[in-house]
Amino acid sequence: MDLLSGLLLAAVVLVILGLFIRELVADRLAAGFKDRRERPAKAVNEYLVGATGTVVEHAADENAPLKIRIGIERWSATTATDNDHAPEVGSEVEVTAVNGLVLTVIPRTAEPAA
Repeated sequence: MDLLSGLLLAAVVLVILGLFIRELVADRLAAGFKDRRERPAKAVNEYLVGATGTVVEHAADENAPLKIRIGIERWSATTATDNDHAPEVGSEVEVTAVNGLVLTVIPRTAEPAA
């Protein structure tokens, strides 16, 4: 009977200790998730703002986006300026904004030689 009482006491202590640890961990996890929810999400492609690319395709249709190449990636882009001043194929452009998977670009002006 002593062995059974000892096992029962150990089981009760382990259950109480487990419940205590679970509550402690659950509170910390909940606090961590709350902090994560309150932080604003960062755009995935935000690193592209300020990048320089080359126009590889320009459709005649004004509603069709440009195709530009940045590094080895090819992106759809729209211009921040009028369509009359849209960059030609082969010209360099600079990314000014990102809207999902479409970049907003402006023609890159040549910098004066120093």
